[in-house]
Parts: sequence; C-alpha cells; structure tokens
Amino acid sequence: MERDLPKLSGNAQVTEMVDSYTGVKLDQNHKELIKDRHDQYYWDVEVPRLVQKYSIETCLENQWLVYNEKGDLVINKPPSKR
Repeated sequence: MERDLPKLSGNAQVTEMVDSYTGVKLDQNHKELIKDRHDQYYWDVEVPRLVQKYSIETCLENQWLVYNEKGDLVINKPPSKR
C-alpha cells in the first residue's frame, strides 16, 4: 500500500522568507543588502587584486586606479549610490 501526502489546491503565496540554513528571516530589501555586500567586497578585496595583476593602463581604463588631488595614483573608492 502506498500513502500520498495531501495536496493543497489553490495559489499559495509566500508571505515570509526564511533562510533555511541560518533560520533568519529575510528583509524585504534583502536583494539590495546582498548586492551592497557584493559591491563592497569587490572594491575592498577584488580591486586590489586586479591592480596587482593588470597593467596600470588597464587599471586606469577600468577606473580601478585614479589620481587624487595631490596627483598620487590611488585605488578608486566605490561609487556612491546617492
């Protein structure tokens, strides 16, 4: 004999998202927070790696390196969202 689980009919909507790994409720703007974290990681970790790997011309073209007010070549800051 085989037993089936009951099936719900109708359109059920998800009203709350919970991370199955941590059990933490996700905010409405969760995608924006994750994107901000990815952007911050990119500028804090990946850009310095790219600067070491590529030539100065490539870094200037991609705006990873910029000249500051003193004329020094420095790693660019992340673009502001405002």
